[in-house]
Amino acid sequence: MIARRAGKILVLVGRGAANARPNFSAYATSKTALVRLVETVAEEVRDHNVQVNCMSPGGAYTHMTDNILEAGERAGWKELERAEQVRLTGGEPVEKQVAMALFLVSERSNHISGKFFHVSDDWRRLENHNIPPDLFTLRRLQRG
Repeated sequence: MIARRAGKILVLVGRGAANARPNFSAYATSKTALVRLVETVAEEVRDHNVQVNCMSPGGAYTHMTDNILEAGERAGWKELERAEQVRLTGGEPVEKQVAMALFLVSERSNHISGKFFHVSDDWRRLENHNIPPDLFTLRRLQRG
């Protein structure tokens, strides 16, 4: 990508990067580390026309959902409640997740790099606007 002077990298992270998750400290720490890695690599490749961002796709029914449900109260009431909701609804609509991902890997987002988006963020308004440096980072000053 550096040699071609063009590229997009999109890293998927979970909500553990944005919120404390009691009983899931290793998970949350690993997701937070990925966000900081994205922010750092984005700065390293900025002058090479390579954009690096990360996206939290929101709740989705996965094996982790089943593991939380099996753990029951040991997972904590908040986690159990969220897992039950995801099991019932299926989580965030796939179309919403795909739309955000396609935007972040398209030329329409060439001005965006080193950012951390959640599928619920209003990313469409970002297409033609610059983003303040600390917005959509681990230091998220405000939500979208």
